Amino acid sequence: MKVRLTKECDRVFDFFSRRQPKAGFPVLAWGAHIITQVQDGKDVVSLNPQTTNLPQLIFDLYPDLSLVELANLEENLRALDLDTFPKVLEKYNLNHSENLSLTLDILRGAPEDFRSWAHERRVSVRDLAPLRCEVSKEFVFVLEQIVRSRATRQQGAQILEIAVELHLNDTPLSEVMSLSDSAEIWLAYLKKIRYPLSTSADREMQNKVKSMPWPNHVEAEWQRRGDQAGVQIRFFAQSETELNRHLENLRNMKSPWTN
Repeated sequence: MKVRLTKECDRVFDFFSRRQPKAGFPVLAWGAHIITQVQDGKDVVSLNPQTTNLPQLIFDLYPDLSLVELANLEENLRALDLDTFPKVLEKYNLNHSENLSLTLDILRGAPEDFRSWAHERRVSVRDLAPLRCEVSKEFVFVLEQIVRSRATRQQGAQILEIAVELHLNDTPLSEVMSLSDSAEIWLAYLKKIRYPLSTSADREMQNKVKSMPWPNHVEAEWQRRGDQAGVQIRFFAQSETELNRHLENLRNMKSPWTN
């Protein structure tokens, strides 16, 4: 271990650039390669690369790397001609699989705004699986709209899945895109295009469930969860007697599936 001036080190490692420096934490380097955020007025503590295990050091410093950070890290290691990336993945209980490699390649080629969104939402390999299909270059507009719509991780994954499927079925991108910047509205629009019969049936059941004479203090609504749909019923019971009364009232009701 030795102390270096910042100008004596390089900044090949930048996978952590989206993170804020930790107050009171030293600036560390692996040899001459800075591996934490540079802080004004602080010298660099240089760790001996001969005795410091790089994969373990990365994991100790960043135990929660996002896929975007992993994609950048793999590129950083390549720049240094290091083949330690599989060892790094082992620290995070990840396999150096083809799906992971393709996903990291996709992230490196994605627009910066989408990369920031994917980092903030901590998306998974599974969330981005649709992008491993061969889509046109114009599909980048879908990625940009996901960012503009401020989609949650779950919304973004669903939008990608449906949008890619529609795109591969030759639906024009102009029809896949939404005029609204609301992820919720856009997702509902995509589902309507992709599942027109289900959407119509869901709307009918929503109205039917809403109009039913539910017992007092019982809330019910029709919900769709992926390929499944049904009635969600909520009530609050403070005693076994109250619970049994609610259940008995529900048993006496007509089923929403009955015509």
